[in-house]
Amino acid sequence: MRFLNFGSSNAGSKSILGRTLWRVLRLLGFIVTAALSFGLLPTGLLPGGTQTPSIAPMATALESAAEKAAPSFRYRHQSRQTPSPTHQEMSFPADGNGHFLVNAVVNGEDVRFVVDTGATDVVLGVNMARRLGYDPDTLDYSKKYQTANGLADGAPVTLREIRIGSLSLYEVPATIVRQPLPVALLGNSFLSRLAGHEVRDGRLTMYW
Repeated sequence: MRFLNFGSSNAGSKSILGRTLWRVLRLLGFIVTAALSFGLLPTGLLPGGTQTPSIAPMATALESAAEKAAPSFRYRHQSRQTPSPTHQEMSFPADGNGHFLVNAVVNGEDVRFVVDTGATDVVLGVNMARRLGYDPDTLDYSKKYQTANGLADGAPVTLREIRIGSLSLYEVPATIVRQPLPVALLGNSFLSRLAGHEVRDGRLTMYW
């Protein structure tokens, strides 16, 4: 005669149910952790009103990638670490559009610049070339630049001097483009030779 062991069956069922419940709880834990990581849960769902992590770092990374893909002549700035107090400094306020305009003397001629940390070189328009001692017709336009209006040809030159107030830099690499520009661009061939520069409270400060 065969006897049915109900007690053993119940124990096995409880064991299976326990393992299943443990797997479900682990899955829920993974889901909640992922949701918190991406800021998908509202604050009210967390005990004690704990703030959920934001996705600001991801947004910042996307903005950084967009900046790198932007046209070379587009204005943008970045903050730099402030050098020691022994350096000289000079500050410029932002205009209504957030741009920093600088009046300089280039090769003895007055030139108005907009500071552009996204530009590799100091960039001058063809309309400025003759005043600075360059013949646009004899320049070698061997460089290519991506601008908001498409590709632009540029001729590499070396500026004898750029003077801004009491700050003077000599033998500064620059580019003259075929197109006229309303203002020149003060790029990294100038800025990288400073001790530093930073933007704070709507002002650009140069240190040297």
